[in-house]
Amino acid sequence: MSADYDLASPGAAELFESLRAFGYDLPTALADIIDNSISAQARNVWIDMKWAGPESRIVIRDDGRGMAEAELLQAMKPGSHSPLANRSKNDLGRFGLA
Repeated sequence: MSADYDLASPGAAELFESLRAFGYDLPTALADIIDNSISAQARNVWIDMKWAGPESRIVIRDDGRGMAEAELLQAMKPGSHSPLANRSKNDLGRFGLA
């Protein structure tokens, strides 16, 4: 592992199990990510899915403006932004974790 970056990967399965009780399910999570892409001025969003039991995965890519490293690390922390905070009028991320 390179020392040039930090990994801040959430435990996806554990996080979804915790959030399921609050009604946050896979379709809602996908919609939230796509909203983030639109807010980042993406013109294209690509969704690749591989269904293979425990090896299943969903990869979402876009051509939006991206994030600085510090912003990305902060965004990976659940509850890192108050839903009551003022946001840009173009920010669609009013639900989800940030």
